[in-house]
Amino acid sequence: MPYSEKYMLRKIDDAIRTVKPAIYTKIAPLSVRAYVTPEPVKFSERTSGEEKILTVGESWGKLWDCAWFCFEGRIPESEREKNLVLMLDVSGEMCVFDKAGVPVACLTNVSSEYDTSLGSPGKRIYVLDKATKESGEISLWADAGCNDLFGKYQDSGKVMEADLAICDGELRDIYYDLAVIRDMLGCIDKNSARYKRLLGRTYDAVCMITTPDFDRNAVKKILNKELDRKGGDSSLRITGIGHAHIDLAWLWPIRETKRKGARTFSNVIQLMDRYPDFIFGASQPQLYKWVKEDYPELYAKIKQKVKENRWECQGGMWVEADTNVSGAEPLVR
Repeated sequence: MPYSEKYMLRKIDDAIRTVKPAIYTKIAPLSVRAYVTPEPVKFSERTSGEEKILTVGESWGKLWDCAWFCFEGRIPESEREKNLVLMLDVSGEMCVFDKAGVPVACLTNVSSEYDTSLGSPGKRIYVLDKATKESGEISLWADAGCNDLFGKYQDSGKVMEADLAICDGELRDIYYDLAVIRDMLGCIDKNSARYKRLLGRTYDAVCMITTPDFDRNAVKKILNKELDRKGGDSSLRITGIGHAHIDLAWLWPIRETKRKGARTFSNVIQLMDRYPDFIFGASQPQLYKWVKEDYPELYAKIKQKVKENRWECQGGMWVEADTNVSGAEPLVR
């Protein structure tokens, strides 16, 4: 390798930081209305709270406040064939609902006490469906809680982002390929031939990322060749099943647990619809019971995924207990 390992790793990190902000291009702001209440209200009562017309940078609530948000806008006709998304962050967790009042997706604020060395906690991207793009009219309702993943108050409860944007799918793929390879470089034996090759070829790829019109196909060809390589014993097969661990009573009220269930499960359903090979599993019948009572249409979608063998009902306890405190004998009893 012509350069030091430290220098080459730094170049890869620089490329990741360069590509990431270029994935989304904002093309229009959205109008934002919120109907704020101290406790959650149903979809049918979504306009019963205190109405607030908001702009980015304005606070809408205090810790544990709830609100139904309505994001509206118009898609320019020239952009309707593109990969369009909404970029939404209201300093809290949100569950997006369709026009029939059924949960369809989950969004979470970027600012959080989450350990960012494990990745980014924010889920602020909502992919627009074909019908919305064809109509050109955006009208999206979301049920929000003014708290982060861990029940903390972030950014004074402000609207941080509300925009229509174009997603560059190719650039997004390159970003995630680089991110995966960078993680791999932290796990592989640094004295192995595989590490040296992976570092050298990735460095070759990132050296091509110098201008917005770089040869994307050439970069993807290099990265894909490395990502397609098999490591270890060829007879070993590893399968990953998606899972979401939700404490039913931890740092938030029980009512927030119920909404977290809807947010999480609806997000999984839309990911399953986008990725046919995605399989998910969740435990705790109590959580399923709450979803069945409060969001029956979502529960029906879960049942269908179970029938398709794509959703695993996991665990053997009604609620996941603290096994560290209780010990073996009480669990057996």
